[in-house]
Amino acid sequence: MISAPKLSICIPTYNRVNTLQETLESILPQVAENPAVEVVISDNASTDNTANLCREFESRFPIVRYYPNSENLGFDGNVAACVRKAQGEYISFFSDDDLSPPDTFPALLNHLIRRKPAILYINHTPFLHNNPCHRMEPMAPRLEQEFTDGKEYFFFAGLGFLSALTVKTEYARQFIEQVNYGRGTSHLDLVARVALTQEGPFLYVGTLMVFARYEYKSSGDILTHGLMNVTKLHLELQQEKLLSAEDIRRLIHSIIRHPLPRCVLNNRCRKTGVVRTAELVGLYGHDPFFYLYVYPL
Repeated sequence: MISAPKLSICIPTYNRVNTLQETLESILPQVAENPAVEVVISDNASTDNTANLCREFESRFPIVRYYPNSENLGFDGNVAACVRKAQGEYISFFSDDDLSPPDTFPALLNHLIRRKPAILYINHTPFLHNNPCHRMEPMAPRLEQEFTDGKEYFFFAGLGFLSALTVKTEYARQFIEQVNYGRGTSHLDLVARVALTQEGPFLYVGTLMVFARYEYKSSGDILTHGLMNVTKLHLELQQEKLLSAEDIRRLIHSIIRHPLPRCVLNNRCRKTGVVRTAELVGLYGHDPFFYLYVYPL
């Protein structure tokens, strides 16, 4: 009897055949001969050559499992499809345009086996212009830290970047029906609830394990999905009594002081997305620092 894999590397994809090929070529040399790993590709009814590419990789690598959706489920629905199709004890989400440095997944597996975390979050660095050698600063400290308090972990790690997330599959499946679909935050929706309701340990690994493809034109999506929709999720978690009013104040204040002004300014200068001022005021206007740091932009 073949035992279930330890780890499912889950890649939700849609119409990114070129970057998906690069992603797979960065991952598979690390895990192709490891029976403890499967690579799950959930294709959201792509109209490019994604199907042919995935079937080619599936024929070459027995650990690759290709699942084409009959219709486009949206990003959140595709993430949920990954969770349902994964056979591993753990799920590592991975974006279809990011890259994995050599030896990342063997090291990650070692952490899972030794530490048995509920969630593992890894450090990552953006790269520009399709060139992983042109990297910006790491997104988080280069240290290793274990938490027993899930809320403390949630505040420390943020847990918002898809390719940095590894979570116990059974925990992710507990919350799959509670995800608010259509906002592009389903991965955070799942793992935030795991962190705030389940026992640890919760692990952060500061070694750089993901190169995150970054394009300036994506600033609009960062403002909407990375900040505004995440704030809406935080408010929902408060309604469910998983976060307190003080927690929300801290989260919103942190967003106002740091990423929100940059994203709004990028949108204004580069015209990469709509800045919905009224909605920004509704979400952040009760913090007086909003009118100092953001509103004048």
